[in-house]
Amino acid sequence: MNLLLQQRRHPAHVEQLYRIAARLSGVLAYMAVNCGRFGSARMYCREAQVLASLIEDREMLAWVKSTESFCAYYAGDFALSVTLAEEGIALADSGSQAIRLYSNGLARAWGKLGDTVEVERAIEQAMSLADHHNVVPGLTPALTFESYGKARLMANAATAFLSAGRFDKALEFGELVEDHVSQSDSVWSATLVRLDVATALVLQRHPEVERAVRLGVEALDASSDRPIRSVWQRADELGALLESRHRAPSRDYAERLAQWRRSAQPLIAPESRIQPPSASTARVVQR
Repeated sequence: MNLLLQQRRHPAHVEQLYRIAARLSGVLAYMAVNCGRFGSARMYCREAQVLASLIEDREMLAWVKSTESFCAYYAGDFALSVTLAEEGIALADSGSQAIRLYSNGLARAWGKLGDTVEVERAIEQAMSLADHHNVVPGLTPALTFESYGKARLMANAATAFLSAGRFDKALEFGELVEDHVSQSDSVWSATLVRLDVATALVLQRHPEVERAVRLGVEALDASSDRPIRSVWQRADELGALLESRHRAPSRDYAERLAQWRRSAQPLIAPESRIQPPSASTARVVQR
């Protein structure tokens, strides 16, 4: 690729090569986050940013900011995640990339910071932009350079409201996206949405523990052979929550989680593995 970029070529060809190279670095950055390799993710984001800057590709630059925000979120720096998402929104300038920046970046980070008002504002902005750009209703891939679809947006809304303590809203969005998740071939999306819904069911005013355990076990079974960082964290968080509040009725989930951890552990970057959130030293890391 470097040799091709250095040779004399038609400007349009060179621009296309830079765009391809920027996207390749972006894909590697996204994959690195899901493996818990945050340093590598930041390096690839920087590489993608430089390449996109050379051809003044603002849409790609906005996408990179969103991925940097995504990385900061999973690394536990939620304030930085907010800042990076806001920088990306300025670059996106109401374009379709702003949908991901508002929902996956801003809303989820504000949720972790406990600001329900900002979560609602970010989701409203994302929904408004989704309507404006007439995005597809279905569950678009999480890793895409195109616009987020409405179902993907709503899945992020469920996560954001769950973190902010609005369990009713988390369940509302989780139920809205369930049909799309069931029809999707994305194992990770199905797993994450079900773990979010299960957690909200436990935390709501009148807990539905049996339903939460059933959804939790289904989520673990769905992703047992391909556990990414977000699944690892949320599965452990649900386990710690059930253990602290409903130990006896949650035994099935606890046993399945123990089996799942043993099979999943070798696939996660050693430096990024989290301890079960029930421990006093638990690290906050991701969805």
